[in-house]
Amino acid sequence: MWRNLTVLFGSHLTGLAASLLTVPWLARTLRPEAWGQVLLAQALAAWLIMVIEYAFDLSAARRIADARGRAATSETTPGPTIPTIVADATSARLMLAAGAVVVWGLAYGYLPALRADWRLATAALIHLLARGLTPLWYFLGTERVSRAVTIDTVGKVITAAAMVAVVRTPQHGWRVLAVQAAGALVVWLLTHRLLRRECPAAPLSWRGGLRTLQDGFALFVARASGALYMQLNGVLIGLVAAPAAVAMFGGAERVVRAGVSLLEPLTRGLVARLRVLREQDGGAADRLTRQLIVWLALGATLAAVVVVGWAGVIVRVLLGPEYAAATPVLQRLAPLLPIIAVGTALGMFAAVPRGQDRVLLLATGAGGVTNLVLALPLATRFGAEGMAMSVVLAETVVVGILAVWYLRQPPSGAVRS
Repeated sequence: MWRNLTVLFGSHLTGLAASLLTVPWLARTLRPEAWGQVLLAQALAAWLIMVIEYAFDLSAARRIADARGRAATSETTPGPTIPTIVADATSARLMLAAGAVVVWGLAYGYLPALRADWRLATAALIHLLARGLTPLWYFLGTERVSRAVTIDTVGKVITAAAMVAVVRTPQHGWRVLAVQAAGALVVWLLTHRLLRRECPAAPLSWRGGLRTLQDGFALFVARASGALYMQLNGVLIGLVAAPAAVAMFGGAERVVRAGVSLLEPLTRGLVARLRVLREQDGGAADRLTRQLIVWLALGATLAAVVVVGWAGVIVRVLLGPEYAAATPVLQRLAPLLPIIAVGTALGMFAAVPRGQDRVLLLATGAGGVTNLVLALPLATRFGAEGMAMSVVLAETVVVGILAVWYLRQPPSGAVRS
């Protein structure tokens, strides 16, 4: 577990540093108008990547962990083998990729900022398909992440360096997505080859794909609901505000999302492990969950205080003086750090390993509805700051529901869903 977490955190921090180092360059080179178009395309692509991934790093990885447990204990309980799980998940992702292409075509017709440059739109589509189909979830389920994560990390670093090399004027916004698309394609090819070396190929099946979609539906909807008040808000504000306002919200949101993303390695590295631990010793799993909640809350609260106090400096350093209007937006988004940290611990480390997907679905669904109700009215009235308020209120609803559920749970032994 610790080896995997070390690899995941090292990879994530490297990729995060590479990404953050490109922000000052892109913000200053592209200027607010062109960077707003890039952020809009990236926000929509990120949401569709999430759709294609379908939370398989949780649901499919959990199924692989169960299959490993059956094999290790020689259980006779019927269940799919790992090659079958991989084939069914691949079938499901190909179905989702086809749907994503349709959605992208509709968005291209309705969003003027996307339609303004067909090169940007095409490159973003290639990027989202390659990224969405990359099989990193398999390596998370098998808890053998080193080589796959290394490939992904090197790809991110090279992509960031290439952006700085080829983006030189505001007219080069499309090159940002082109470089990302090329990097994602290479990572997909290499990780897919690695997958085939480790896991024998099984026949693809649309029936198996549909079963896999059904099995992971609750976790996917939970993640999709959360995306409604993160990635998709960058698209929503583009419906009611100018590209410059999109840049102010998107720039501040990038900073906060960088902090929130530090939870991703923990989520990826611990879900399968907590699932196995809960099967063996529910009390130990409960203790680990409580420790994670406390430490994540304390660390994220301290980070939020720093962001609020130094928001102006952060914006000037990362985005530049033209983005001064992003400072109050960043301050309004700062409370997301402790709110999301606690929500992640309650949802991913308490509910998911227990098999309580519906609880997570209820909480994130309520948050998504809250955001949809508030986002456009607040953004219309208060601009980027209003969109930030909507996100914070939505996440507060999520954490409130999860906290009520968690506090009502009795101490547990081994739990099987």
